[in-house]
Amino acid sequence: MKIIQFSGQYGGGGNTEIPKLQRRLNAIFFADSNVQFSLGPIEYFSIVFRVSGPVRDFGYEGPERLKKVRGKNIITIDFSIPETRWKTLSGIRLRKYLAEGIEECFIQLLTRAEKQYDLNTSEFEKPFRQGLTEFLNES
Repeated sequence: MKIIQFSGQYGGGGNTEIPKLQRRLNAIFFADSNVQFSLGPIEYFSIVFRVSGPVRDFGYEGPERLKKVRGKNIITIDFSIPETRWKTLSGIRLRKYLAEGIEECFIQLLTRAEKQYDLNTSEFEKPFRQGLTEFLNES
């Protein structure tokens, strides 16, 4: 299913766990599969991890900068992660933190899609929940 594409902007500091988790999230939420799923007129949603570090501090925590990509049917949001979070969390605790933030982002993406495209987005919930459960249940 292609529902959410994850990308990242990193502020240095040697974080290797979040990029690995980002790749795993893309494998779950943005892979070609046999699952037939449509977001209607929307190509896909996008969540950009903005991970602060010693080189660049994005100065915020959580979802921000919700917008539609100009000239495309893509809705994107940034999810800012402070350096103190990724340095003190690992394993399942980091996965849970990311999952909570991704859920907050998804709610905002759906709200924007409902307004922008006059859609009933309730049908997007089930595949999202399945993907998030898969992400959380991996070790």
